[in-house]
Amino acid sequence: MPSRTFHVIAHRGASAQAPENTLRAFDAAIKAGADEIETDVRVTKDGVAVLLHDASLFRTTGKEAEVKDVTFEELRLLDAGNFSSEKYKNTKIPTLEEALAKYLAKIPFEVELKAFGAVVPTIQALQKFAEQGAFDRVLLTSFNRQLLISAVMLDGRCKVGHLLDLHSTTTVAEIKHMGGAVTLPHCEDVSKDMVDEAHRLNMAVRVWGVSNLDAAKKVIEAGADGATYNDPTELLAYLNEAGLRNHELPLPPLNSVYASRSSAQAKANALEKEREKEEEKPAEKTNGKHAHTEKAGISARAAGKA
Repeated sequence: MPSRTFHVIAHRGASAQAPENTLRAFDAAIKAGADEIETDVRVTKDGVAVLLHDASLFRTTGKEAEVKDVTFEELRLLDAGNFSSEKYKNTKIPTLEEALAKYLAKIPFEVELKAFGAVVPTIQALQKFAEQGAFDRVLLTSFNRQLLISAVMLDGRCKVGHLLDLHSTTTVAEIKHMGGAVTLPHCEDVSKDMVDEAHRLNMAVRVWGVSNLDAAKKVIEAGADGATYNDPTELLAYLNEAGLRNHELPLPPLNSVYASRSSAQAKANALEKEREKEEEKPAEKTNGKHAHTEKAGISARAAGKA
């Protein structure tokens, strides 16, 4: 049994239940009892820090444009929830400041810096909420080490953690040397030796790429301090049933979590098929090639992958 409490970090919020990186997903994460929320920050054409994973807006909103090429006013007109479920229609892409204002007192954040342009507005947001504990309750992460160094240079109060690519050769000691407080390896690379070394250096190990309970069990056994997970309810229920941690919120048994997920997935699949039929009809009448392109685009959005 791990000696430390394993932290369940809601990946892009509770993204298995609600549209990723939206306030609805963050609400769901808090309701589930997640320990932290992970999110991604990019910057609009006019310099506003917004929460979005992809450089492109297409997968989550259907708009064929990049975040950096639209103003915040234009971005705010987009619907980030309609492709997830009808009940999330008219869900907006939030700003980092909105998320901190609403949730910082309730739950800590992991904020991944996705581009150089996002560094300055992110630091400005943390400075705005410094008296509310932003520098203690927000961990800045990135795969790009230079973004983290830039953040620390702008404000030495920043806590940073280095996300490591799959099979990265970067060592825990190197991350410590650059001022990192946390190492964030892919789940396939986690080992007890890595975790033990990090702990000896007074660093935490938080894992990404954990997509199911089998992967979660591996990183828990290795002694990792936490992991991002799309469905915090499922992982918390597992930890509770396995006796690995108690939880202050009532948690459903795992079999009911699976049943609920299957039902939700069936509804989402049915909705997607109906949407494909509706969008194919007008496109086929005007341009057969366009109909094929639209159908492929819908499938890509449904898959949830860029």
